[in-house]
Amino acid sequence: MDFVRHSVQWARGEILEMTLIAAAGLTVAVIGVAFGRLGSTPLAKAMLVPLVVLGLFFVAIGVSGYATNRTRIPAYEQAYREDPAAFVRAEQKRVEGFQYMYRITNVLAPICFAVAAGLFWLTLDARARAAGIALVVFGLFGFIVDGFSKERAGIYHSAILEALPGGPPAEPTHEAPGSRTQHRGGAR
Repeated sequence: MDFVRHSVQWARGEILEMTLIAAAGLTVAVIGVAFGRLGSTPLAKAMLVPLVVLGLFFVAIGVSGYATNRTRIPAYEQAYREDPAAFVRAEQKRVEGFQYMYRITNVLAPICFAVAAGLFWLTLDARARAAGIALVVFGLFGFIVDGFSKERAGIYHSAILEALPGGPPAEPTHEAPGSRTQHRGGAR
């Protein structure tokens, strides 16, 4: 398979993910409106603003990502036709360039959960608790979305390394030559 097929498959996966994010955002916003309009408790009524804002945020991310990735497919095919080796190197740089975002999610999501728990422990204010619930939803979405995205990025990155001119780089060894010895309960 030409490498560009991996790139197109990557973009299609992003399109699916962005479509689902937008749909989930719309669902969250509708739930917020339903709580605000139909709810009878202060917490239910307070859910309106946090969930609508969060839902619209997800819709904006989803629509933006969908549009961006739709335009990438023909651009990928054109760039690959013009210079396959340069395209692969550019994709390697791009994919390696956004790996830090997964670490941010792994830090930010638990912070959202901790702040939400703190809001529930420290206050009875319905608006603060509603904001806490929205933070939990935000953190959960982050874990879900980035979990699938990171998996796809790893698969795509492997395809990039295989397609690099000269093949993939050699696997680094973490042991000094001659350091593999068998031990029987003693120190090295």
